[in-house]
Amino acid sequence: MNASIITWLTQRWRLLLVILTPLVLLPLPILINNPQGRCGYVVIILSIYWITEAIPLPVTSLLPLILFPMAGVLTAEVVAPHYFKDIIALFFGSMAFGYAVESVNLHRRIALFVLSWVGTGTKWIMAGLMGATAFLSMWINNTASTSIMLPVTLAIVDELSVYNKNSLDRRQRFLLAIAYSSSIGGLSSLVGTTPNIYLKGFIDSKYNGTNFRINFLNFLLFALPVGILMLIFCWLWLQLCYNRKELFQCRPSVETRKSQVKLKALLTKQYRDLGRPKWSELSVGIIFIILIVLWITTHVIQTALKPSVNRSLPSASTPI
Repeated sequence: MNASIITWLTQRWRLLLVILTPLVLLPLPILINNPQGRCGYVVIILSIYWITEAIPLPVTSLLPLILFPMAGVLTAEVVAPHYFKDIIALFFGSMAFGYAVESVNLHRRIALFVLSWVGTGTKWIMAGLMGATAFLSMWINNTASTSIMLPVTLAIVDELSVYNKNSLDRRQRFLLAIAYSSSIGGLSSLVGTTPNIYLKGFIDSKYNGTNFRINFLNFLLFALPVGILMLIFCWLWLQLCYNRKELFQCRPSVETRKSQVKLKALLTKQYRDLGRPKWSELSVGIIFIILIVLWITTHVIQTALKPSVNRSLPSASTPI
C-alpha cells in the first residue's frame, strides 16, 4: 500500500504542486490584503512553478496575463502589451531565424567551409573554430552555437592525436576556445544575446522622446570592432597558455605534418559529404543576407520615410 502511494506521488508530484502551491500560500493575500500582498502572492507562485518546472516554462510565462488581473494587481490592458512589444518581436524574430539555420544544417556547412580554408596547424584550426563560432553566435543563441560546434571540435581533437601526452591540454584549449568565442560573438551584435536586446528595450523606454537610441547599425559599429579585438586577444592568450611552443614554431615535426594532412582530409570529406547546397539552405542563406541588410539599414529607411509612414513601421518589425 505504501509503495503504491509513493509511486502515485512520484508520478503526480507536478500536478500536486500546481494545485497545493496556491492553497498553501493563500494566507498571504488574506493577511496582507493590498496590491503589494497580492503581487507577492502571484510572484511566489510563479517562482515556484519556474524553479520546479511543474508546468512547462512557456505556460508559466503566460500565467501573469491571467493571474495579475485576477488578483487585482494590474489590468489585462496593462499586462497584455508587454507580451509583444517591439523588443519582444525583435527577440522572437532572431530566435526564429536561429532555429531556421539549425533546422536546415546551414551552421555545419558554414563551420566546415571556414575550417577547410584555414591552415592545418593547431593554432590556425583553433582560429578558424573561434571565428566560425563567434560568427554563428552573432546571429543565434550562444548556447546553441556552442552545442553546434562541439561535435566538430571534438572530431578535430580526436584527429589531432588525442592519445598523446598533451591530449588533455589540447582538449581543454579547444573547448575553452569554443566557449569563449561564443560569448564574444554574442556581444558583437544586437541580436547575439538576450541582454543586448534588453539593453535596447531599456534605453528606448528610459530615453523615450530623445534622440538617444540604440539600433542595429550603431550597436554593430561599436561592438563588432571590440568583439574582433577580444577574439584576437583570447586566441593569443590560449596559445600562450596551452600552445606556446607551436605558436613560435616555424616548421612542424614530421608527425605533426602527418596529423595535419589527415585532419585536412577529414574536414574536406565532411564538407563534401554535405553535398550540393539544398534549396532549403539556399533560401535560408538568402533570407539571412536580406535580414542583415534590413537590420543594418532599418534606421536609415525610417529616417528617409515620411513621418506618417515612419510611425507605422515599428523599430523591430524587420525580423518578423
